[in-house]
Amino acid sequence: MKTLIYLIFFCLSFNKGLQADLEWHRWVQESDTLEICKVKQDYAFKKYYTKRDNRDVWLFTGTANFIEGEHWGVKYKEKDTFKQKPSFINGNVVTRLDYPVDDDSDKIELINGHTKKLKKDELFECYKNNVVKTKINFDSYNVFTQNDLFNGLSDNKKISAYGFLEIPKFKECKGIKKYPVMFLIHHSGGSIMTEYKYYLQRNCIATFEPKIFFSRGSNRNEFDPDADIQWTTITQGAVDSLMAIDVIAKNKQIDSSKIGIMGWSYGGSVSVEAQNMFNLDVIKPKNQFALHLAYYTYCYQYENTNTTDAPLTIFSPKGDKGEKTRNQVCHEWIKKISVNKPQKQIVDYENALHNFDGQPIKFDSGTVPDSQCRLYTDNNGNEWVLPDDTDFHFNITENGGWYGREGDSIKRARARKYCWEFDSFEAGRNQEAYEDSWARFTVLVDKYLNPSK
Repeated sequence: MKTLIYLIFFCLSFNKGLQADLEWHRWVQESDTLEICKVKQDYAFKKYYTKRDNRDVWLFTGTANFIEGEHWGVKYKEKDTFKQKPSFINGNVVTRLDYPVDDDSDKIELINGHTKKLKKDELFECYKNNVVKTKINFDSYNVFTQNDLFNGLSDNKKISAYGFLEIPKFKECKGIKKYPVMFLIHHSGGSIMTEYKYYLQRNCIATFEPKIFFSRGSNRNEFDPDADIQWTTITQGAVDSLMAIDVIAKNKQIDSSKIGIMGWSYGGSVSVEAQNMFNLDVIKPKNQFALHLAYYTYCYQYENTNTTDAPLTIFSPKGDKGEKTRNQVCHEWIKKISVNKPQKQIVDYENALHNFDGQPIKFDSGTVPDSQCRLYTDNNGNEWVLPDDTDFHFNITENGGWYGREGDSIKRARARKYCWEFDSFEAGRNQEAYEDSWARFTVLVDKYLNPSK
């Protein structure tokens, strides 16, 4: 039975459907963004939807917060010939601004003191998006964890993966012959935080979004305890990214010396993994990433601490139990890999939560890792949970994995409690953390990916 996986990189998505919503999510993520709109004034509403089998029951599905100065993308359904029903997209939120009174599928309720429903022109200042979007196919492999790479790639199933390269063609970019490119790696809900993409493209930096989940027939992360590949892991994301980099670098419009990678939550962990030399030594890409950025991520730890020399910055909140755990283990990992490499760094945000650059979200039940959830792989490929108490060190590999039946059941239960304990938690925008991380983001992008330097 497949279930949504939260683990230590939880899913950020309002719509809770799985396969039934695959094509809708594919449209949201892969259709063209025709306009980019800057918010002129704060605005907020709750959005509701109905169960398809019961049109009389309205269910709360999320809050849309429009913050002055931020950017939203605009998309239209193919059948909407006259562009009358635009969908506005920002990271995890997809919404229209209004629905007819007799609409039986969606409605909105104004909140935060707003009493007037705003139309597009009242809320936004928009410009035409000017990018050339191309689907890029590349070979990859289905792997589970780094243990699958110790024998190389050949004993893993080869698959055809894909992503989308977007090259900006704004007037400011005229004359650029070779574009830098930033890989954008989605979170466990399968989406990216779109504000960054719009900024990059307006600054004449191309973007590439590998569709790690869609390449495997899903729109978000989920786990199946009976499958060989029980969920789409961080290692899988790193393999896809490193398999794709040479394909992107060969594009005649791309500057292969200026390819960066950034991600959020799950995607942040992928960005961290893409600089670990073990992964590069197995995959052997001809190119390497010039910049790594990771937002509210978890850091897996390894006996092999070799990394590339490329700069890595982790933006790490620590405002609740789960984020303090992620912050702690990332500090431990940065300390190991930053010896003689001061460009590997972590920036702390004391009061911020997960998704501090996005919309407010509340989970009634999700996995909140304990500070003792330290996941570690040794040089023999064995994966461990290593709490401070050595008596409770647990070798996941030797004991048949998280769902195995071998070995010490008490240690297994303790390890799962450390890493998989369920609790309620909140996430969302922290303006101070957002503004500081944004300023650092723009400086790093200018230093390493500026097309004019």
